[in-house]
Amino acid sequence: MKIKNQLFLWFSVFILGAVCITTLTITNYFRVKNSSEVLTNEVNQLNADLLKRNELISKLFTTETVNDTFFITKKSKFLDHKNLLDITIQNRIDYIVSNTDFSDSLNNHFTTLKKAINQQDSLFILMVDNRLERGYKNYGKVGLMRDYAHQLEEFNDIDPSLILMLRRREKDFIIRHEYQYVQKFNDAVQHFKADVSGNKYSVKYQQLVLETLFAYKELFKQVVQLDNEVGFFNSSGLKSQFDNKGQKISNELGSILNLVQTNLNEFLSLVKLIFYLLMAALTLISLWFSFITARRLTKPIVQLNRTIQKISLNEFRNISTIECDCNIHEIKILTLSFNQLLSQLQSHESERNILIEKLKSSEDKYKNLANKLPQSIYETNKKGRIRYVNNFIINAFGYTEKEFRKLNINDIILKNKVSKGTIQDEILVKRKDGSWFPGLMYEDDIIENGVISGKRGVIIDISERYKYLKLLKKQRRIAQETDALKSAFMANVSHEVRTPLNSIQGFSSILQNELELNDKNEKYFQMIDKSVDQLLDLFNDILSFSELKSDQLLLSFQKIKLADIYSDLVNVCNELQEFYSSKNLSLEFNGFINETLFVGDKERVMSIFRYLIDNAFKFSQNGTIRISARISEKQVVFEVQDEGIGVDIQNHELIFEPFRQVNEDFTRSYQGSGIGLSLAKGLITIMNGDIRVNSEIGKGATFSFSLPLVTDQLKKSNLELLLARMKN
Repeated sequence: MKIKNQLFLWFSVFILGAVCITTLTITNYFRVKNSSEVLTNEVNQLNADLLKRNELISKLFTTETVNDTFFITKKSKFLDHKNLLDITIQNRIDYIVSNTDFSDSLNNHFTTLKKAINQQDSLFILMVDNRLERGYKNYGKVGLMRDYAHQLEEFNDIDPSLILMLRRREKDFIIRHEYQYVQKFNDAVQHFKADVSGNKYSVKYQQLVLETLFAYKELFKQVVQLDNEVGFFNSSGLKSQFDNKGQKISNELGSILNLVQTNLNEFLSLVKLIFYLLMAALTLISLWFSFITARRLTKPIVQLNRTIQKISLNEFRNISTIECDCNIHEIKILTLSFNQLLSQLQSHESERNILIEKLKSSEDKYKNLANKLPQSIYETNKKGRIRYVNNFIINAFGYTEKEFRKLNINDIILKNKVSKGTIQDEILVKRKDGSWFPGLMYEDDIIENGVISGKRGVIIDISERYKYLKLLKKQRRIAQETDALKSAFMANVSHEVRTPLNSIQGFSSILQNELELNDKNEKYFQMIDKSVDQLLDLFNDILSFSELKSDQLLLSFQKIKLADIYSDLVNVCNELQEFYSSKNLSLEFNGFINETLFVGDKERVMSIFRYLIDNAFKFSQNGTIRISARISEKQVVFEVQDEGIGVDIQNHELIFEPFRQVNEDFTRSYQGSGIGLSLAKGLITIMNGDIRVNSEIGKGATFSFSLPLVTDQLKKSNLELLLARMKN
């Protein structure tokens, strides 16, 4: 208790003196601090006004430069707000300067600040004038440029695709502001000029077209030049100068705040000095008090320290419990607690040694297993430095184990491509002799104590796989060439055969008109006409199929009303119903009395209906054939449903393959070439649609196909597709 009382007395005297001195110092400190805070708040408010001013300028250029009213009136609410804020900023600066005592350094900073703000205003006026001169839509140089573009469109003899390309390159630059489109625009102009000069137009007509073209080009060049001058999109020009002045303003404000803070810090240093002096006095008192109590406390503490040092060296076997002969209660408690802790540590150390032995045994077992595996296994640290390799990788790469430990994993592998979502990487692997081979790398993190300490991986040589892939690519190319030759041959044969068939049909019609025929002979001629029509339809299908397979089939995309195809669909059904008059089949139509528009080639859509309805008649003996249309999300879905023999589920994909039937009995019993459904699927795919079948044996079949409805996005995509096909 005596030690505690003495300590309390000395500390009470010291704290009382420290409180008195510190109170006087802190009073003056807060007086200076309040004055500095007032100035700081004013400067911060000035900074906020400047930031708001920059925000208004940014909104002016991002919002009003695409606003027709701005170009008509040359006025803006953002511009008005900005002018009012400029007056506020100037008044605030005058207030700060007039109500605060500044050093020469602060006066210089405020002078520089006002000058930078004025220079920034001058740059702002130039940028506004630049935007007004450039214009937007029908205003300024952009408006004039579009007028010339419209004049080019009025020349009826000029290829519209050339004008479309010019407009597209113009819009690419206006939207993206990438200078590659300037070159593409110039290339389009040259192509336009060459086309006009190469056609047999009159000299006056050519001169008029080229003058309009060159005026259009010159205005585009001026628009590009104005964009370069202002530098909104390439961080240069007036915008760059404007930003530099803004940065200078920000720097000056920062310097002003730093100077104010420096004055405050100088006074704070005085407070710190007093505090350090008090701490030094406290330290001397503590040393004196420690000297008094050393004899009573030093011996057990030194003994405790020596024991702790032995524990840090893991010398648990040579450590014995501490005997305390001191009468101080706190020391006795400390000694007792330490002896209990020592006993627990010795027990844990014994268990730890057992675990270390088991871990070492497990590690040796893992290394023996890794050395026997016929794959390259490695481990690295967090930086990729190799720290373990098995025997196989040493033999495969030619390095010794010592050489491997000096390498980084990136020294021997070159990552080619990464399969996301997996630990498998396809890589190139380098041997010691400099040769490379392809491989697969399986890599995972090494987790130690909950922290990633490195990587563990396996490298597999896939050289043989690459050889097989190369062979497969060669065989695939040969198969594609063979398929192209087959398609060309089929198209040629179809064309050559249709000529004599047309002659047979023509002469048959002449004979029917010129000869007096009895019922029997007339029936024969009808059989001839029917057979010729079947053959012509077959060869037309073969020709379309060959064009489809060789990517030469052209479609005429258009907007089609559901109601417009209804009459054609009825005609097709009537023809087929007459052809299959021996069957007891009825027809039912649903959903076609509709003004909904969809995108497609009308002639090809009717061909698809013919294929599907013909199949319904062919594979049905009685019942009803239902033909319907309905709207589903952004598509129109057509369905042809029959009550015929049906299709087994396992053959749903087979029937859409060319020249394939479910079995040979169908070919003999129901006839057919086997390309109708394949051709229908190809046509629907080109028209951005989908076809599917829902059927079971003996329960009829429902063929449904979908085509896209007319939307702005589809209009654009189909136009691009059509232009691409015309170009090809």
